[in-house]
Amino acid sequence: MDKAYWLRRKRDSLAAAQNAVGAEARLIHYELAGRYSLNAAAGDNTGVDVTDALPPPIYDAVRDGQ
Repeated sequence: MDKAYWLRRKRDSLAAAQNAVGAEARLIHYELAGRYSLNAAAGDNTGVDVTDALPPPIYDAVRDGQ
């Protein structure tokens, strides 16, 4: 995808985090913003695949009670 697209998604996610009422929702939006940032960096045609470097989503661990 286009770098500008991922950066726009990052800005939107940060705005959603600032407007989130609950701490869990805020955390999820911040996590998404970080992932969008990595996708934008990978969109520079550097040949780096960052998807393998990503940790598992935080929300899965919270939902599973870990």
